[in-house]
Amino acid sequence: MNFWHAIAALALLAGSSLRADAQGPAPIRWPTALNSASASRAASAPLVARAGAAALLVPHSLLSGTDSTRIPPTHWRQGALIGGGALGLLGALTFVSLCSYDGPCHNPALFAAGGFALFGLVGFGVGALIGGQFPMGAP
Repeated sequence: MNFWHAIAALALLAGSSLRADAQGPAPIRWPTALNSASASRAASAPLVARAGAAALLVPHSLLSGTDSTRIPPTHWRQGALIGGGALGLLGALTFVSLCSYDGPCHNPALFAAGGFALFGLVGFGVGALIGGQFPMGAP
């Protein structure tokens, strides 16, 4: 078998696979085990269009009333304030101490504000993530 025979065999194989694809994909088989109550409820429910590349139509009854879409309140705000304040204070102290490391520090308040802002933003995010893990109790 030489090179040209191999090319001809590959062309025949490619052609047969193209003919199989020309028939189209297999039809989608939808479940037929819907009872009449759920079928009539799904048919009468208003359709909600979702924004995106392809609009997805979903019955409104499927979107409302499920527990998986309800997010319980957590302590993320308290965690963000505690984390932001604590790390911000640490950052301000660190930046002021580094201000006079090489030479005289002419404006330590500017370094303190920069350290508080930089470390405070990181602490805010980390504190919110940690506080978000603890659900609030019943009021």
